[in-house]
Amino acid sequence: MTRTEKLLRELIALPSVNPLLMPPGDPRAGEQRVAEFLASIAARAGLDIEFRPVFPDRANLLARLVPPGKPRLRVLLAPHMDTVGDAAMPDILFQPTTKGGRLYGRGACDTKGSIAAMLIAVCEIAASACRPQQTEIIFAALVDEEVGQCGSRALVKEGFKADWPIVGEPTRLQVDTAHKGDVWLQLETRGKAAHGARPELGKNAVQEMARIVDLLETHYARQLRHRRRPLLGHATISVGTIQGGTQPNIVPDRCTITIDRRTLPGETQASVAEEVGALLLRHHFAATISN
Repeated sequence: MTRTEKLLRELIALPSVNPLLMPPGDPRAGEQRVAEFLASIAARAGLDIEFRPVFPDRANLLARLVPPGKPRLRVLLAPHMDTVGDAAMPDILFQPTTKGGRLYGRGACDTKGSIAAMLIAVCEIAASACRPQQTEIIFAALVDEEVGQCGSRALVKEGFKADWPIVGEPTRLQVDTAHKGDVWLQLETRGKAAHGARPELGKNAVQEMARIVDLLETHYARQLRHRRRPLLGHATISVGTIQGGTQPNIVPDRCTITIDRRTLPGETQASVAEEVGALLLRHHFAATISN
């Protein structure tokens, strides 16, 4: 077993699900145990360790290989420690399993595989006789990529810069130099409750929302397919969740959906919300939009 595989197995066995995706107090939530484990490995390899807090008990880990001479180049290796998950997932997901020459487990691909490969590479360079003389290499294990990207945003806000940043993401070993942005919006329709025996006395918020969903997934989606960038393809829209009504015999007076809108350069959260609002207005739909 290689050092990289061994480390990846150990990382899979350390749950680090983003806390915002889990119930409060779930023992599988949070990146801190992974950060401390990685820090111990990096420290033994002689790297300089720094924790940069982002939230309480959630800090970015920076492990630096500092050259003997004055740095002329800074290389940044930046995977993230958090994974997706939910309260219902079984603990077996955190038991690394090999099948068909592949290693499986929560986060194995996104991005604990990158963590293991990058950190072992830096540690081996640190132990090598041919260490870079004027290149600083920084391994930055980040928090909160799966929800708000607050770990990477914190580094930018702190003024952190690198000449060659390499982000650890599953790309099938292809070099990608760009990716789409993402905006989540919540839309809500309001109606009027009534007894199921007299639905004509109410106004069905779910029915109104169904028309909006159809508009977004057909007409709006077709519009976005014409909005393209060479490296990124076209912008997209997807309705991810829908909630409405309380029980079958009551006309629902409220319905909400959340949408996932993948953006291209030049689009912002505000511009997307404005565009969706204008679309609804043109088609005479009434819905409130919030971030």
